Amino acid sequence: LQTLQAGDLTKTIRTVTGLDREKLQLQTTRQGDVKRHQFVWTAGSEEGIQVGRTCILDDGTYHYVITALAEETAVEGLQETWTEMFASFCLAPEKEPVSTGS
Repeated sequence: LQTLQAGDLTKTIRTVTGLDREKLQLQTTRQGDVKRHQFVWTAGSEEGIQVGRTCILDDGTYHYVITALAEETAVEGLQETWTEMFASFCLAPEKEPVSTGS
């Protein structure tokens, strides 16, 4: 999990993945006033190919980022876990202040 300054989605993507935005296929949706950007990516390492899944929530002030990374051979067994984890990633609404009455 990371929180970065909003305003430059390309910079955020490069920071969290090391990749250029143009090399990824972003799926962008809205949750109220929040933009939700999701994508899957791969990277090579000494251990083999790593598969990453990232979601960026953009409220206009910050980019809230969650990334999961696993070996390619393990990803199939993680699909259900990753689906649940990413589905639960959201911004909690601010609570209204409680009136104490005067």
